[in-house]
Amino acid sequence: MQRIGHRTLGFVTYYATFFFYLVLLPALIPGESPELFRSRLRRAIKLSLRAFGVKLVVRGAEHLAEDSNAIIVANHSSWFDQLALLAAFDQPITFMVNEKYFRYVGLARVLRKLECVPVSSKTVLESIQTARKLLDKGLWLVVYPEGTRSTQRLPFRRGAAVLAEMTSIPVQPVVIIGAKDVLARRNGLWRVQPGTIELNVEPLLLHAQATPREFMARIEEIYTDQDDVGSSSSVSHSDSAGLAHTASAETNMIAANPARL
Repeated sequence: MQRIGHRTLGFVTYYATFFFYLVLLPALIPGESPELFRSRLRRAIKLSLRAFGVKLVVRGAEHLAEDSNAIIVANHSSWFDQLALLAAFDQPITFMVNEKYFRYVGLARVLRKLECVPVSSKTVLESIQTARKLLDKGLWLVVYPEGTRSTQRLPFRRGAAVLAEMTSIPVQPVVIIGAKDVLARRNGLWRVQPGTIELNVEPLLLHAQATPREFMARIEEIYTDQDDVGSSSSVSHSDSAGLAHTASAETNMIAANPARL
């Protein structure tokens, strides 16, 4: 009965707070800055998580980059992964996002305000260049190397390593535990379970004298050691497109065969 109460309260709170902070307030008070938008979004998410009975725990916050922004690499098993990241960190975070989500009117507004990068197999090079500009601008870019939400950890793609090589910006691994127990893949918000989402912030990784494949293998080792993240699987999903997996010198190859991502 308590779970049903949390679900009902959370469902109502989620839509009510998002409407209030992201639609009504901007309409009543024009001239919303990116910083104000992010602050309102974070407030709406925190209120919604609390109503759903979801607690956030951040471990290893001392590892967060202090002198620069970073490329956040995170495992992805639930819609609540991005909510947890946005609520837990004060940094200006943006995401690599499947371009299909920009077709949903309400969600598209949020994605554009966050300066998210649309990705598809037809816009690989453009997405990489856009991501590079956002990193140069100082934003923290979240890349899900699995390329989609998954019940088991999928092999990592090399987009984050390519961007790290191109920009010399460090990679900040974040291991997300518990999100899939709160909201499993393909479940709607009415199926949210009260629980705890843990974000383990790992030490920064610098790209140095390694190929994208080698650097990504170093990153993937971190997740292999996390029991809750799940084991690797070769199952293919189409929910999200990945970044290119070669360095800038190989971009012609990517353009010729984007399916190799």
